[in-house]
Amino acid sequence: MQTPKAKSDVDTRERIRTLKPKVYDKVIHFDEMMATNKPISLIQMQYRYDCNMKCQHCSVSTIQHQPMNGARTLDPSSVKDFCDQADALGWARFEFNGGEPLIVKDFDKVIQAVGPDRFHITTVTNGWLVNESRAKHLKDLGVDRIQVSIDSLNPRTTTASAIPEVPTTAPAVPSKSPGTSAWTHSLPQPLLVNGYTHPNSWPSWNTSTPRVQASCVPSPSP
Repeated sequence: MQTPKAKSDVDTRERIRTLKPKVYDKVIHFDEMMATNKPISLIQMQYRYDCNMKCQHCSVSTIQHQPMNGARTLDPSSVKDFCDQADALGWARFEFNGGEPLIVKDFDKVIQAVGPDRFHITTVTNGWLVNESRAKHLKDLGVDRIQVSIDSLNPRTTTASAIPEVPTTAPAVPSKSPGTSAWTHSLPQPLLVNGYTHPNSWPSWNTSTPRVQASCVPSPSP
């Protein structure tokens, strides 16, 4: 009998095969690549360190406000060049984090530079700027997964929402997002939403893992 995880893996691959055939063609060769000691790397890109929150658990805060002193920064062109090379190596997974990706002015251009047709794309966010219309927009761009990172499962101790700091270059902040279950089920295509919170903020009855996954996954389209 197939385990829930095995079924989930099969469903995920089938969804990728249908929606992103170029990604699927790479994924099905992962076992072969590993057998010959070739990497199947997950690309994790911190495009900018700017953020609109002050989460206690975030390590980026230690480098967030350091002076650049003329250091090189990423742009869509350099992202495309890097992803062209990664695509040629057979890599298929891209994770956009930060900082907060959704306050990046050229976020859409960066995702287009990655090439949504050739990568399975995850965006890590604190969720403040995600509402139904934004979620649909992300899906239309080619984002496959939204991973929500918060400080705590307890609203009274969630320091992330205490002092929003929106840079002047960021888009206007909409009203606070509704609960994820309110908008994920209205999306036209499947979009996986999972969450991450610091282990120390978990209730005492569940401290085994810091990840809450697939609690708000919309049903696949017919």
